[in-house]
Amino acid sequence: MSEKDQTFKNQTFEDVLKENRVLVSIETVKIKDFIFSTNKLKLIRGASYLLDYMNQVEVPRILKKYGLEYNSKELVDEIYNINADKEFLEKVDEEIDKAIDKRILYIGAGNAKFLVDSEKTAEKICKEIKEIYKNLAPSAKVVAECYPMKENEKIWTAIDELAQKTAEKKSEGFPMLNIDLPFAMKCDLSGTEPAVVSLKNLEKDLKKIEIHRSGEGSDDDKQVEDTITAIRNVIKKDNMKISEESAVKIKYSNKMIKDDVNEIGFYSIIKKALNYDIHLNTEIDDYSVGDSFIGFVYSDGDGLGDFLKNVKKVYTTEEEYLKFMRKFSVILDRNTKYVLKEVIKKMYDAEKFVKKKTILKDGKPKYKIINGEKKIVEKSIIGEFLIVGGDDVCAVFPADLAIEISYEFQKEFEKKMNEFTKIENEKNEKKNPENITSSCGVVIAKNKTPMFQLFEQGLKLQKSAKAKRYQENKNREGKVRTGYIDFQVIGNEGNVNIKEYRKKWYDKFDKEDENKGKLHVSRRPYSIRGLEKEEYKDVSESIDKLIDQVKKLKTKNFPNTKIRYIYDLKKDDTKTDNEKIMESINILSKMSTEEIQVLNKLWGIKDKMNLSFENENKNEKFKEFFDNIFDVLEIYDFIQKDKSSSEKEDNNSGN
Repeated sequence: MSEKDQTFKNQTFEDVLKENRVLVSIETVKIKDFIFSTNKLKLIRGASYLLDYMNQVEVPRILKKYGLEYNSKELVDEIYNINADKEFLEKVDEEIDKAIDKRILYIGAGNAKFLVDSEKTAEKICKEIKEIYKNLAPSAKVVAECYPMKENEKIWTAIDELAQKTAEKKSEGFPMLNIDLPFAMKCDLSGTEPAVVSLKNLEKDLKKIEIHRSGEGSDDDKQVEDTITAIRNVIKKDNMKISEESAVKIKYSNKMIKDDVNEIGFYSIIKKALNYDIHLNTEIDDYSVGDSFIGFVYSDGDGLGDFLKNVKKVYTTEEEYLKFMRKFSVILDRNTKYVLKEVIKKMYDAEKFVKKKTILKDGKPKYKIINGEKKIVEKSIIGEFLIVGGDDVCAVFPADLAIEISYEFQKEFEKKMNEFTKIENEKNEKKNPENITSSCGVVIAKNKTPMFQLFEQGLKLQKSAKAKRYQENKNREGKVRTGYIDFQVIGNEGNVNIKEYRKKWYDKFDKEDENKGKLHVSRRPYSIRGLEKEEYKDVSESIDKLIDQVKKLKTKNFPNTKIRYIYDLKKDDTKTDNEKIMESINILSKMSTEEIQVLNKLWGIKDKMNLSFENENKNEKFKEFFDNIFDVLEIYDFIQKDKSSSEKEDNNSGN
């Protein structure tokens, strides 16, 4: 074996950079369009799993043909479950080098970057990857580009140049098939692709589109039968005609449940953590709480761009830079998955996931024998994990857990990334001043709301939270920055314009200070970690305070109808400030002593309910009372009461 062909485990980064001067980028684009092209949860689940499968199985399989080894399962098994950050960070370099060829910078979240020795090899790999996507993931959009590095050109410069080249390619767009023709039959599930599969000719149609092929050959007889059965079960009720894309998504949704031999994606992690007590074949209705509300969470990392800009200032040699970038991508992905798993496990152990669903076999309840008794098999309704990887989380949860899960995830993710940055900075003379957080949008909506609308609204709220982070950075100078969270409860109108809706708050409550955003009924978006000192009073309140307020009200069984009384009084612009205070005193007089005490504890009303006879109509003190009352009212039914607090209250009351 020549030096050039030495195994990746024995290569140094210096060898890699000397012998491999062509940088390759594979990027799956328009991922959200692909995942949310239909409103059927089974297909959304299948689309998400299919993209993970392509990225974690098929792309590495092709790279292996060219001598580039990538063993993600080995990496996950070895280090993704290490709890202690210090131990994890001590082992990560060694484990990455054992599992991943040093020419591979990154594979994950739909993307890949690696180095090869020639343009010819790069073009062959790009061609094969595009072909496999076309065959196995129709309608998925992938851009595969390469960049030959110039003599003495640094790796970080090449990465920037390739990113520009990839962006230009993406801006060219993708060809679209025109199916808005009289004779064109559209897919009954998506409405955007031609229908090619019918119930009448199901097996023949599936064979024609070669759905049973895989990257290395064809599915076995059982896999073929499972795919046919899964697709038949979806389309038989309404005698649907569906597209190739929809058929493939159903196949991979079924594969995720029954045939996840490669153990890819977040489901493979969470089902082990919960000892397989997670129902994998749920419907959107299963997550309903109260009046048919579900929770939709979309979280994205903050500060990555600024953080990575500083990396080449900290790591001044190519070898150090390359080593760090490989490690960083793994750490980011691990922290996202590990933290979400731990948050869910903690809530599962606290019995917060209360709903279970029967497991079906051939359309009938599955049974097992327990202590000599025949019992129906049920599993817990936990969540639909549509995107989990890199710095992204997109998931559906029961409506009364979504906000709390998001907060706990953001808080713990932030801690993990801060610890990583701290340890890296301790090792280096130059420090990276940035820290990575996440900002999140949470939508509480009716279960009939189309999934793509949930995503669009979640994205708008996430951008609102991210914008708040950017605005408040100046108020956190010298302090570690934090993430933010925005939320909205939406009734029957899933496509409501949140921005326009919120403008009514400005107009109604704060006409003079419209641009300042002091709503006096809402403090959204909230920060993940607040700053308590007086000089930081302009920084957003932390979401844990709001959650704690609601929990304390619920622990005392405080009626939300009385919260609405206060809110209605706040928004009544026909009354003067004194009249509102007098009316609020009247409302308080009808409450029990315990109810008044809890309001005073949470809002400090005792010393504030004073009439003012100077400039009565201008001195609007009342608007500063209960300044988050709308937030409390809106999420009151969507925060669970802590079991431990409830038990404590029962014990104290003698029950």
